Amino acid sequence: MSNKGEKKDGSNEMESAEKFSSLESLIKQMATDQAKQMNLLNQNFERVNYEVLSMQDTLTEINDMVRGNTDQIIKVTKVVEDLEKELAVER
Repeated sequence: MSNKGEKKDGSNEMESAEKFSSLESLIKQMATDQAKQMNLLNQNFERVNYEVLSMQDTLTEINDMVRGNTDQIIKVTKVVEDLEKELAVER
C-alpha cells in the first residue's frame, strides 16, 4: 500500500510542478503583454504630446498675427480719426 501512496505523492508533486510551471509561464506572458501595452501607450502619449505642442506653436503664431493685425487696425483708425479732424477744421 505504501507503494501506491508513494506513486500518488510523486504524481501529485509532478502535477504541482506542471501547474506551477504553467502558472509561471502565464505570469511571464501577462508581464510581456503588459509591457507591450505600456510601450504602445507611451508611443501614443508621445504622438499626442507632439501634436499638442505643434498645435500650441500654431496657436502662438496665429495669436502673434492677430496682435499684429490689431496694431495695424489701431494705427489705421488713428490716421482716419486724424484725417476726419483735419477735414472738420477745413470746413
